[in-house]
Amino acid sequence: MKKCILILFFALLYSNSFAQVLAGSSFFDEIASDWHMGFTADASVAVSVPVSISSGGDGDMGVYQTAGIIKFQGAHKDRRFVNLDVGYEYSYFDFSNFESNLASADKTFARLFFQQKIDENWSVYTAVMGAFNASQSASLSDGLNFFGGAGIGYAFNEALSAGVGVAAYRRMDRDWMALPMGYINWTINKHLSLRSFSGMALIYDVFADGKLLLNFSFEYVSNYIRLSDAGSRKRSVRDSYYQVAAGGTYNITPGLYISASVAGNFDRELNYRTGGAKSGEVEIDAAPAFFGHIGYKF
Repeated sequence: MKKCILILFFALLYSNSFAQVLAGSSFFDEIASDWHMGFTADASVAVSVPVSISSGGDGDMGVYQTAGIIKFQGAHKDRRFVNLDVGYEYSYFDFSNFESNLASADKTFARLFFQQKIDENWSVYTAVMGAFNASQSASLSDGLNFFGGAGIGYAFNEALSAGVGVAAYRRMDRDWMALPMGYINWTINKHLSLRSFSGMALIYDVFADGKLLLNFSFEYVSNYIRLSDAGSRKRSVRDSYYQVAAGGTYNITPGLYISASVAGNFDRELNYRTGGAKSGEVEIDAAPAFFGHIGYKF
């Protein structure tokens, strides 16, 4: 079911507007109202409150994360646009009364988005993401995940653009997956806009000047993490869930901003694989989550 939902998201939702932050630390974070030409440094913390394990084990699970990102955005003659960011994320999975070899995990990643206008209406774009994600008991170099795709876009007017394309997704200890993808980017009025990627966000610019942005978003989150080997067999886990979030970003100065969000994580599952075959599944109850960001645009 989650695989079908993920395919549906990539088929219908893909954003070509990259700027500051929403709740978590994924490609979807890049959704906001305007580009910032230059560099941005962002630091974030996240807490998923401990809740009960509903299936596959006993006890509770909470997740605590911190991340740092350096981002570059640039444009050339209003025809070529690029967004490049690199970052690091640390995650601590706090289990009580449950034996798990998933505890602390490190993730390094890089994301690239590039768009080239062909004429006033048509454009081509590409998006690439590479990440190494592994528990601290495993080798980070064994934790490769990769996503890459390209497509064409069409601007119906200054307020509405959309696009379609195709992507390839390398999933840890699983086959490559081919995905259709698309985006919608709609400025509904001077206050309200709709952005999309692996989910969808409504963004409300309170004063219509970019000073205070409120957002409501829905996203499917899926992370593949390399675990320590079981003898000669590779092991991994997929941490996946749906996230509904609401929050705001306040630009204190032209450079400095802060952001906070509250969210709900639903239908969370840990799917374990050993030697390429499924070896276990743990289901987690719905959990509240909280996020905070601080950043500076140079």
